[in-house]
Amino acid sequence: MIKNVSFLLGIICLTSCTQVNTTTESSMTQGQDTIGKVAISITKSDSVPTTESTLLFKASGTEPGWFSEVYSNQLRLVVDYGNDSLLLNHAFTGLENENGFQYTEPNVLDIQIHHKTCVDAGSGEKREREVLVKYKDKTYKGCGYFTK
Repeated sequence: MIKNVSFLLGIICLTSCTQVNTTTESSMTQGQDTIGKVAISITKSDSVPTTESTLLFKASGTEPGWFSEVYSNQLRLVVDYGNDSLLLNHAFTGLENENGFQYTEPNVLDIQIHHKTCVDAGSGEKREREVLVKYKDKTYKGCGYFTK
């Protein structure tokens, strides 16, 4: 009898704990200075995307290794061989403009996509665009292509 009650209580505990709720504070830095603080709260329902995101453009470079993925509603940037990263929620349009594309987040990020053929230094493949990224006072050069 005690064995059955213990088993039933264990099942109830496992199935009733389905909500994740985490609150923390994060700071934005530029160089050694803190430029802002943001309160972050994540619940299980927050982790489910509410809108569909489409991958539009990928770029990468070497020395130091970096890559970027531009989606319809966000940008993912990973720099210095994965030691630093940025996820930026923004609607990105006009990437395929013949005159190029530029996005600037003052004092934080500047991305330029030039309509020039580029040879990827890592793979030797020809890519459609030349990409220049300035992030945290460092400049990253590389090549990119549209994923369509």
